Amino acid sequence: MAWRIVKQPNGKYARFSDPVDNFTHYAMTREEAVQYCQDEIGLKAGETKVLRADEEPGRWQDSLETIEAIHGVEERVKVATLILAPELPPNPALTLYYIQDTRQYTGNSVQWWRTGGNGYTCDLKQAWRVSAEQAQSIIRCRDTDKAWPCDEIDAEAQIHFDMQRLRDMKPLEKEKKNG
Repeated sequence: MAWRIVKQPNGKYARFSDPVDNFTHYAMTREEAVQYCQDEIGLKAGETKVLRADEEPGRWQDSLETIEAIHGVEERVKVATLILAPELPPNPALTLYYIQDTRQYTGNSVQWWRTGGNGYTCDLKQAWRVSAEQAQSIIRCRDTDKAWPCDEIDAEAQIHFDMQRLRDMKPLEKEKKNG
């Protein structure tokens, strides 16, 4: 499968996959990108892939244009926002937000963006917590996304159990009636 390393505008590195026409890895340091490439294609070739990213800064823009052509402008903006959003250190005074995808629910459970924007989840432990600035960037991209204050959501959260996990368990057997 064809893929390439792209240097992000913030100096980090990303892996762009041609089969999915999108980034599959991002925010890698140069060392992490080289190691990834070496693990995939060998020592010398791995260093060469990252070197090409350094020499061809236009790869970032080319990749975003491909995403837009294949997946649409919303996906392009979402991907660029996710990749370039700064990682914030924990700050108890900072209001954080969960991002809801309002297009679908699972039973009565809300669909939240998973940490890093990697899919969706109903589990608040796996849900992405973002700053107000990040939330604004994300919800501007799609009308179906809403940002909710984590403190308010956490205060009303309920514990639930995923029925799919029952497959791996054995229930208590009923006692047989005598007689």
